[in-house]
Amino acid sequence: MKKNLHVGKSDIHGKGIFCSTDIKKGEHIAFISGTLKRFKSKSSNEASSIPTWYGINKSTWIDPGKGIFSFFNHSCDPNTAIIGTKKVVARRDIPAGTELTFDYSFTDADINWTLSDSCTCGSKNCRKIIRSIQNLSPATVKAHYPLIPKYFLNLYIKSRPDVIIDEWKNKKLV
Repeated sequence: MKKNLHVGKSDIHGKGIFCSTDIKKGEHIAFISGTLKRFKSKSSNEASSIPTWYGINKSTWIDPGKGIFSFFNHSCDPNTAIIGTKKVVARRDIPAGTELTFDYSFTDADINWTLSDSCTCGSKNCRKIIRSIQNLSPATVKAHYPLIPKYFLNLYIKSRPDVIIDEWKNKKLV
């Protein structure tokens, strides 16, 4: 399933993915496609060398190649989320003509990873520096819950034993 998506000029970063039709909150938009890659960085330089890959876990990635998802831009206040390993869903209603964005931090487990440039998303909640999920504030994680891939949510919980949200206990994630 792919909801009438196309590549267009982005204010965030050169080119981005845009929708041609309205998308409702919770609606399945597409599956990210590409080649599975195995890679585990040994340094922050290596960690930053995979700019368009989507993490499935600490060492497995989807490389979209030259496909449309190589243009999926980051936002600190994204309108989509990746759930599971590659299912893209709308976090809120998205009007036709809007650029689709997601938060890169929710698909990166490498503690060494930092987006090489400062964030240009322009959202009022912009974090300025984008890093892996372990570096996110509890408020940011809570705002995205439950639309966080389970592997990454569990990684966050393990890395932040000081942060427990009651909903996580009820779902036996801790």
